[in-house]
Amino acid sequence: MDSRYDLRGKSFHRLTVIEYVGKYKNKQNLWRCKCTCGGEAVASSHSLICGNTKSCGCLQKEKASKHLISITATHGLSRDKSGNKTRLFRIWTGMKTRCYNQNDHAYMRYGGRGITICEEWLDFKTFHDWAMNNGYLDALTIERKELSGNYEPSNCIWDTMKTQANNRRNSHYITYMGITKTMKQWADELGMPYQNLFSRIKLGWSTDEALSIPMIKGNNKPRNHYSKKVEVQA
Repeated sequence: MDSRYDLRGKSFHRLTVIEYVGKYKNKQNLWRCKCTCGGEAVASSHSLICGNTKSCGCLQKEKASKHLISITATHGLSRDKSGNKTRLFRIWTGMKTRCYNQNDHAYMRYGGRGITICEEWLDFKTFHDWAMNNGYLDALTIERKELSGNYEPSNCIWDTMKTQANNRRNSHYITYMGITKTMKQWADELGMPYQNLFSRIKLGWSTDEALSIPMIKGNNKPRNHYSKKVEVQA
């Protein structure tokens, strides 16, 4: 490994890099780190260097715990009249879990990629007030406009589950001619229907064939010599 990119032995806030553990799907280098609290974390080079990941999660838990104590004692927004947790409070808790709980099944797609929650939103009342003033409804869910961005006011909106499902569908990545883009971005750039491109890939076409052969009626059927698996990154 090029010494310029070797982070072993280096410290970043509460973390000290122990060893290289491989690459994530977006090709970021991942490192196992030891935290000053005794815990461990796996983080990318980018998230360590940019300060997006500062601890094994203990720092955020400390902050969140202090805020939660304050929330429960002061405004009572986390529970409804029956004493049950409100939907908005569960959404807020889910964000924190995805970003800071390494044991959560979704952690590697969020906190493990350096995605965090802005400091002001660690206070539930602040998050609650933003939600109420920016279109929150029980039928909507929170969505990040830039999928690699953090949970923060400038990057989040309230939208339908259908829109989120479409975004997740379009966030599959394809590497073609050394360039990686989402399937939707390639379809738009090459002027082909997204569904046709999606079907070709699902049928086993290679990346080059799926993106380079013109869309002609009847040519989306799989061919024996196009059986090479496409390089798709989720």
